Amino acid sequence: MRNKTMSYGAVLLIALMATAPGATAQTAVTVVNGGFELPVMSDGDWKNTMANIPGWTSADAVMGGWDGVWNPSQYSSSYTNTPEGVQALATNAWDAASEPLYNLTSHDIVAGATYVATVKCWLWDQYSGSAQDVEFAIYYDDGGPVILDSIEITPPEGDYATLQVTFNSSDVPAAVGKKVGVMIADQNGDPDDNYHSWDDVQIQYFAGDVVLGPQDTAIFPVNTPFPVVGQPL
Repeated sequence: MRNKTMSYGAVLLIALMATAPGATAQTAVTVVNGGFELPVMSDGDWKNTMANIPGWTSADAVMGGWDGVWNPSQYSSSYTNTPEGVQALATNAWDAASEPLYNLTSHDIVAGATYVATVKCWLWDQYSGSAQDVEFAIYYDDGGPVILDSIEITPPEGDYATLQVTFNSSDVPAAVGKKVGVMIADQNGDPDDNYHSWDDVQIQYFAGDVVLGPQDTAIFPVNTPFPVVGQPL
């Protein structure tokens, strides 16, 4: 497991590239409600709960503040740029009761494959205090989440950026045949009041011995398309 902690400004925006000596088929893993389009919200509405988001689970029941699925399109032009669909997830770093949100897919991890999970995230309102970190992780289920790779980062203000985590199942034999999932979390309980918006969670895997480079490239501009193996962006 690689855990990456960094600030957005310190990360080089290097395009993700991949090479492989053998088969390199790119396959999408179905992430239920990865764009947070459910439950359906009216324009400008919020659903202040983490417990009833289809496809996602959390220890939280009913949240205060603005945690939960939202449809931001009525607020201003700066809030209408959701990368996928019209809705997104909002989390608040100030809420000490917040728990991570998990999405466990129905996909069984295959042997000898490289998995890449991505999510779009931004700090859309630094209401008070300093900017706070978020965490994104890919895991397998073994009666509970076992983290395979994670990133803790202060997301940018002003627009979404893509956070990325990856692992090769050859390095974790215990994960093969187990379900793969993703986790998103705010760094909660801090007195600073930050709001983060999340959207467009994806998992893809590449058959064969794919080498991602550079290995620590974990964030890149939101308008960067998901890479095709062997082709530079």
